[in-house]
Amino acid sequence: MPIGKPATASPAGWAVSTTDSSAPFDDDSGPEHEEAISLILPTVSMRATTYGAAYQGQPLGCFPREVYGYYDLHDPTIAAVSPSQYAQWPCGTRLRIEGPAGAISVVRKDSCPGCDKHGLPHLIDLSLAGHAAVCGRGTCEVQVTRIAE
Repeated sequence: MPIGKPATASPAGWAVSTTDSSAPFDDDSGPEHEEAISLILPTVSMRATTYGAAYQGQPLGCFPREVYGYYDLHDPTIAAVSPSQYAQWPCGTRLRIEGPAGAISVVRKDSCPGCDKHGLPHLIDLSLAGHAAVCGRGTCEVQVTRIAE
């Protein structure tokens, strides 16, 4: 479910949320009382894929392990990015993913070295729960925005 009103572009090319910054977030992926974001960084179009159930319980690629933990297919906040995005979105980066089925907030907790294969550097890998929340079934095109800290 999309949060608030759609973002609008400013003259500088930044997306500015038109939500009331005093209103709480309306998604299920963040803390209950997280404030709405009033300024959002540039958006990137990507294709969302999913880890699949076989990765359940496997360690995530970001360290320290006690912070990022292990893959849980029911955790919609898990995201992995391709090597071409590692510097732009280092481990711990919060991202907003918007797709045809809805929008969620995720944290980059893993790396996806295989996401750059076949000349497709714009893939983002989501947990099964996260993927279902933004895509429904199958892969889909998503808009990925780094959440300003």
